[in-house]
Amino acid sequence: LENSSRELSRLYNVDHVFGMARSIDQVLTERVQKALVEMERSGVGFFDAEKVLLEITPFTRSYADTVYRTNLSTNYNIGRIQQAADPEVKEIIPALEFNSLIDSRTRKNHAAAHGMIAATDDPIFRQFMPPLGYNCRCSVETLSRWELESKGLLRKDGSVVRYLPPTFPMAHPDEGFKVGAGSWEAA
Repeated sequence: LENSSRELSRLYNVDHVFGMARSIDQVLTERVQKALVEMERSGVGFFDAEKVLLEITPFTRSYADTVYRTNLSTNYNIGRIQQAADPEVKEIIPALEFNSLIDSRTRKNHAAAHGMIAATDDPIFRQFMPPLGYNCRCSVETLSRWELESKGLLRKDGSVVRYLPPTFPMAHPDEGFKVGAGSWEAA
């Protein structure tokens, strides 16, 4: 079956199902989900993961790459926000920083959010929680109270001052891509 990127977006965003356009068959979807979870738990590297996906699916190499990278990024960033949401952790790590890999492959709309800093529970992360698109390499990293103090972003009452880089007005998720695909609710 040949599905468009819009169908992939609909499957991933609207229907809140696992993000694979070619996986209309529920059995295949469940098999791939299980394999991705097992690969992540066992620390399987990218090339081995791609090989496993190619063995259990009719995917092309590039499609398997997209499935693996996008889901790995989603899970990594969900984990970060879940860690940061823990009340004991939040006392020490009250903020997250949005980071893009800045190189020739970085999309301009992703790079524009690089350096954004906000409290772990700031609603801005509902719109800017990586991935911001398929194959997105952006991430969020934790910031401690001490790091925030050194940047002048911690108020006397302990609340975080939101920092938006000058390029931020140009930041946005890729067209048709729902940020986190429900990750905020999972946190």
